[in-house]
Amino acid sequence: METKLMFCVTTICVLISTLHGHVGLNVSAYARLRNDLLSRDSVIHQVSPRRVDPEQNFTITLNLVGYDILDIDQIKQTMTIFSFMTISWKQEYLSWDPSLYDNQTDVSIETSLLWKPYIFLLLGYTTDFCLDYPEWAIVDWTGQVDVYVDLYINLRCAIDFVKYPFDSQICRLGLYAYVDDAQIFRAKYRIGKFTFRTNVFSENGEWRIQNYSGSVTRDINDQTYPIFDVKLQRRPGYYVITVITPLLLTSVMISLVFLIPPGSGEKISFFVTLYTSLAIFVNFVSNVMPRNVSSAPYLILLLIGVSIQGLLANLATLFVVKMYEKQKDQMKKSSSESRSSKQTNTIHPEKIAVVTPENSDLPLTVEESDETKQPKMPLLFRLSPGQWDNLFFLCFTSAQVLLMGTIFGATDWLADAPSLAF
Repeated sequence: METKLMFCVTTICVLISTLHGHVGLNVSAYARLRNDLLSRDSVIHQVSPRRVDPEQNFTITLNLVGYDILDIDQIKQTMTIFSFMTISWKQEYLSWDPSLYDNQTDVSIETSLLWKPYIFLLLGYTTDFCLDYPEWAIVDWTGQVDVYVDLYINLRCAIDFVKYPFDSQICRLGLYAYVDDAQIFRAKYRIGKFTFRTNVFSENGEWRIQNYSGSVTRDINDQTYPIFDVKLQRRPGYYVITVITPLLLTSVMISLVFLIPPGSGEKISFFVTLYTSLAIFVNFVSNVMPRNVSSAPYLILLLIGVSIQGLLANLATLFVVKMYEKQKDQMKKSSSESRSSKQTNTIHPEKIAVVTPENSDLPLTVEESDETKQPKMPLLFRLSPGQWDNLFFLCFTSAQVLLMGTIFGATDWLADAPSLAF
């Protein structure tokens, strides 16, 4: 029994000693590898690959993974995104033979000790933006350097408000590389992967990601640089309920003013209420739209059309009210003259001349009244205020249908409209 126990203890000790020696050997090889790499002259002086081998085909590989769109400022036309980027390039003088270092195939080195391409935002930058490298980089035995960067990028995004709120926008991010001596680094770029983590991205926001793509573009100076495009689509449900629908109802209510009787005295006060609501719409749109809109958005055209409709309806209502007041004054005057004539005939009956055929000196025709002496007016001006209201109601209803049909049907405002999602 004691012999078996001693055998087990001896075996465990041998295993622990072997593992400890192996771990110590790995640590020693790892430390020796770092020291050998960092002691090379090209690494100490952080020489760029272009100076070591001018004919080297230098390629920068970019992998960009977007996680979330944090904010889109429509007035300043900027977008803030959170993303994760992997930047890879190859430096031949960082390669080694793994067999000489206990099969170590990669090593971590501080980025402050390595040469790095100077990468900055070429397209979409809001301020001077240079890529900040993390503290560590991974170098493998072939000399490839991998850097993993977490980015909060605030970039410009030119927002076209023509189809607002049924619009889609494309935000573009372009990168460019310079060498350490500020000369243009003629590098080749390769986009390994560009994607958005849709399972992480908040799909309940105002925007949804419609598409994204990455490509390498060549400019007029024969320089290449990568461009990442993100196509966003606005969710219009909120704006349809809070802006467009009330605006359409306001347009309908403008025509309904002609159904109010002219004598009620409520027509003008009704218009004051409508114009107050239109002022609210104007204030909302002015707070949303940027100050550099190049072409008139369809929502602005709709608002202008409803405002013009309201102005013309207000003038028509004033005309109807004026006609009603004029007719009312004429009725009062006619009633007063009728009562005065009756009183005269009652008080002086002897002054009434009777015209008979026997009295040949008197004319046989009765003197015409003032109304029969007046020239006849056109039929349109002999309409009553109620008839004018009916005519204006038909005209403005037809104009309203024509306006809505033109804006919603004859234009491409709803061409990119998705289902009303919130």
